[in-house]
Amino acid sequence: GVIEVPDSIDVTVTKYAHMKVWKPRISAVKLKIEAGGISGDSEIESMSPQTVVNEWQDMVFDYSASTGKYFKIVPIPDFADPVDLTDTIYFYIDDIYFSDDPPPEGWVAIHESISASCKIYPNPVENTLYIDAESMISNVSIYTLSGVLLENISVNSLKASIDVSAFTAGIYLIAVKALDYNMVLKFNKIK
Repeated sequence: GVIEVPDSIDVTVTKYAHMKVWKPRISAVKLKIEAGGISGDSEIESMSPQTVVNEWQDMVFDYSASTGKYFKIVPIPDFADPVDLTDTIYFYIDDIYFSDDPPPEGWVAIHESISASCKIYPNPVENTLYIDAESMISNVSIYTLSGVLLENISVNSLKASIDVSAFTAGIYLIAVKALDYNMVLKFNKIK
């Protein structure tokens, strides 16, 4: 369906859209932004293809070729031509936001096998966030949900502790770059 945006999205400034999807089959994921019937609607496919089924995957859309303000968002999470379905399927979308930064390098879906290989705790966190990994961590970056880089830390260890006591309460993204994988997780900073 169409999502009305209370304040317009200016893709001249915020060029990247992020949308999380959960789907039972592999198909193209598109996101359309509309200028309210003025002109210049823009429908594009995600920068990276869908790679998993029945798991959440973060999809990112690059609107750097577009300019101006848009007033409606139309998610198209299951674009297939022909549709080729015999039964009803269910899919979910969540966490749609626009930012002026591309996704963190190596942004990937959080596979169950990968998330089991890298843990962050405690979550929610008040002062210190700990990371335990089975593969050597080279770098950790913390972003706001809108994609603004707050901190970039070199690690070179299987474990890391990150002081988040100065952050304001809220939800953040942590990008972990390891020898065998790159992944992004959310954490909740409290107090």
